[in-house]
Amino acid sequence: MKASARSLALVFVAVALYACGSSAAPTKEQLAKQLTELSAALQSSDLDAAASHIMLPPDRSIDEMKPMLPRLLEKREISVEGVKLLIDKGQFGTLTEVFPDKGPKRAERVGANVEECYAFKLDDAEVMARWTGSEFKIFRLDDVGKLAPKE
Repeated sequence: MKASARSLALVFVAVALYACGSSAAPTKEQLAKQLTELSAALQSSDLDAAASHIMLPPDRSIDEMKPMLPRLLEKREISVEGVKLLIDKGQFGTLTEVFPDKGPKRAERVGANVEECYAFKLDDAEVMARWTGSEFKIFRLDDVGKLAPKE
């Protein structure tokens, strides 16, 4: 009986520790990783991989949006160099910390709960993303590529 109770207690502790660890707030590094992967996917014209990082409004399909994804590079909305600068020098935080006025409106447009959203900002560059519990889905990407000198 004592061994069973101890085993049960250990299982309970393990589950509690796992639950606490899995509910930790997302980090700047996790959003940076998503941005880096998105930029790399766009650079290699892998639209399926790029689309996997995007959150769309409820009334849009990913198939509708895929043809528009290459424009993110053309308009310099994202670049590898811009992402690096944003990571190194940008402000990261919850959406309401970084964009208290316009952030909640942007989240609402894509059907995201503002409490699950985070952002990066540097100069005019903006990134807004929803944390799904395991990864970020980006719903706003503006002028990140323009942080770096034009090639």
